[in-house]
Amino acid sequence: PLCWWWDKAIFVPALKLRLGLIGDQLPKEWLADRQKFIPQIKFSKEDNEQDIPLNAQRINSHLVWLTNMLDDGRMFLLGDLSPSALDITAYHLLWFIKNWKANETDDLLPELAQPKLVSWFERIAALGHGTSEEMTAEEAFQVAKQAEPIEPEYIENKTKSMWNVGQRVQVTPDDAGCVPVEGTFIAADDHEIVLRLSDEKMGNINVHFPRAGFDVISI
Repeated sequence: PLCWWWDKAIFVPALKLRLGLIGDQLPKEWLADRQKFIPQIKFSKEDNEQDIPLNAQRINSHLVWLTNMLDDGRMFLLGDLSPSALDITAYHLLWFIKNWKANETDDLLPELAQPKLVSWFERIAALGHGTSEEMTAEEAFQVAKQAEPIEPEYIENKTKSMWNVGQRVQVTPDDAGCVPVEGTFIAADDHEIVLRLSDEKMGNINVHFPRAGFDVISI
């Protein structure tokens, strides 16, 4: 739920703020692709520049809450033991904001300069990106095709839903990138729904969607 709060509240203002600051410096191909993906947002500097103060205000109001979570000296947003999905969700959008024109964004978003938030940001950045192995798209498809997904037995009450296992359903985000995905329903609980997708190129894969923020209909 906290990840959903942060993503829903911050993603669009963060995107518009960045477009207002550096929209004229971003690749035209990327802008055109994202415009198709989120048609309700105008992907240009001139369309977002005048709303920089408004979007900064929207972000600041939630940054205060984020900073308050760190007031007791905890290492991470949900405690000291380890970073959570909320830490990663919050970090990546703040990185997105800070990555360009850092001085200007610090002026617009004074909460970003709070020492406890700065320390937290540095701790999450220090986690790094792990290790990766380069492969072509065709190689990735081949790996997917050779592997068979396991049944999601770890999902509790997996048949607790309005859909039946084996039924064809469609899942669509309710905000941006509203491209429907069709598949075979195989599991659900209070937090996620799992579809089985199959085709000749990738074989069988299980795709997990959050329940919150996604619409599911029978087809």
